[in-house]
Amino acid sequence: KRGGDREDAPNLKRPMLPPENTKSEGEEKKTFAHNLFQSSKPKVNILQQDPRKELLKYEKKANESGYWVENSYKQNQPEKIFAEKTLEEEQEELNKVRNDLKEYQEASASQNEG
Repeated sequence: KRGGDREDAPNLKRPMLPPENTKSEGEEKKTFAHNLFQSSKPKVNILQQDPRKELLKYEKKANESGYWVENSYKQNQPEKIFAEKTLEEEQEELNKVRNDLKEYQEASASQNEG
């Protein structure tokens, strides 16, 4: 006999199919995983929280222990090096250099013409 021809085939049952149309038209079908995820989500809306305020909660702890940042730099950078200029100052300086370069190019172009 072949593997597909079983003597007990009439005794085997097909698995139960999921119920159809148990929800009304507008509702989504939700799986167990979906329900589990929804129940484990935090109920707080993080979009309405101030990120600066949330980070400042940990400022005291971070300054005391130095665990979060300082351990990473102990061997490679024992002295702290901070930026000397802000982003706005760097952009102003870059714009000034660009304007100077533009004026130089215009001046050299006018000298070449004349």
